[in-house]
Amino acid sequence: MTKPTKVAVLVLIAIFQAPGGWQMSDASADYHAIQEVRSWTELLDELKQDPDQKEAYSSLIQLARDVLEQPIVQRVYRYEDVGKHRTWLDGRAKPLESEIQATFALAMSDFSASGIIAREMPLLAAAYRLTGEQEFRDRLVLQLSQVATWSPLQRPGWTCFYPGRRLPADGKDGNWLATGQGVRAMADALEILPSGAIESGLREQLEKLLEQEIISIVDDWETKRPWFVSSNNPVTNQWVLPTEGLVRACLLLGVENHREAYELGVENLLKSLSVHGVHGEFEEGFGYATFTVTSMVHAAHAMAVAGDRRALDHPFLQNFPTWIVHHLQPGEMVINCFDAGGAARGGGSHLKPLLSLISVCTGNQVARWALEHRLDGPSLDIAGLTARSLPSVDVEDAPPLFASYEHAARVNWRDSWDDDAAGVWVRGGHRLDQHDHQDRGHVNLIVK
Repeated sequence: MTKPTKVAVLVLIAIFQAPGGWQMSDASADYHAIQEVRSWTELLDELKQDPDQKEAYSSLIQLARDVLEQPIVQRVYRYEDVGKHRTWLDGRAKPLESEIQATFALAMSDFSASGIIAREMPLLAAAYRLTGEQEFRDRLVLQLSQVATWSPLQRPGWTCFYPGRRLPADGKDGNWLATGQGVRAMADALEILPSGAIESGLREQLEKLLEQEIISIVDDWETKRPWFVSSNNPVTNQWVLPTEGLVRACLLLGVENHREAYELGVENLLKSLSVHGVHGEFEEGFGYATFTVTSMVHAAHAMAVAGDRRALDHPFLQNFPTWIVHHLQPGEMVINCFDAGGAARGGGSHLKPLLSLISVCTGNQVARWALEHRLDGPSLDIAGLTARSLPSVDVEDAPPLFASYEHAARVNWRDSWDDDAAGVWVRGGHRLDQHDHQDRGHVNLIVK
């Protein structure tokens, strides 16, 4: 037996023999508690009064100033303009036939543009609320005025990503990722802005756009237009993002005015939460989770602020932080099974934004512990800034060193949470796996 093999066997034996080692970690035990859910407006107003957060506060304002140095994001309408005005040209468009080339490229440019405004518009709104400086408001109004013309938020064509594909006869392939990110950008910005910060005419334009988005999303589910609806696949982010858009738009315009649409959105969100593991394991691995669960948390938080905790208290969402923190392995490595990229990922620093968001929106103790004791603090964004004001978590309150996740078909263990620990993870397979990239049977061992 070779030396590495002997070491692997010894580590696996250690897991077997560890006190309580093969007991499933109870991810829900004392790691979360029902807490008062506060809006971003309340959180920012409280932060403004906290002198201990002056440095983080200044860093956030500087990020907003950096945005002022950039031109606004503009929608483009011709293939030759994709890549201009801070839009993105998806390389898959280049070999496509002329009949679908522009259609696909424009649809994908909507996705990238919505991601930018989802980051920048709430940041500008927060900077204006915190400082009262008119330049932040003016820039935000300029961007909102541009967004008000983006109807629909997601243009058709995202399904035409390879030669031979064409749109259906009615020219529609359904709402998609830009729908959720675009609605989030508007909803967060309008919530954070002080009352009366934008003119009533612009507000009416934005609300009219959101009304049309609600009608369109509901129609997608009634007609089963997108592939993920016709195949009833609530796992994919493509199901979740339009669902977030529907929920957020209904909340912004008034649930009682859109009760059926809102309940459809909540039903679809709960389906997505329920399709994953009850212990918090995400069907597609943590790479896709960082995008999809971010959408889930934004929707669940907005619902809870309005008094509806059905999503925020769901077992998956409450237990998910423990599952994702268990990806942190010794030596600044991460468990990278499924479609999750390389194992050397900066010690998991890329998880900061999601864990910061979860910390603020749910109060989850594991998320807060990881930020404080494993990741050098929260992210530099609105969620991270407000997370810095949360109570400290003792280092002894770490999650279990061992876990066995049935739905993720994975066992993971480390002998301590120190950087020079030893750790092992073993990946099996599950019949519902998506994006697993043939990594079943993987054994990964780290020794000191």
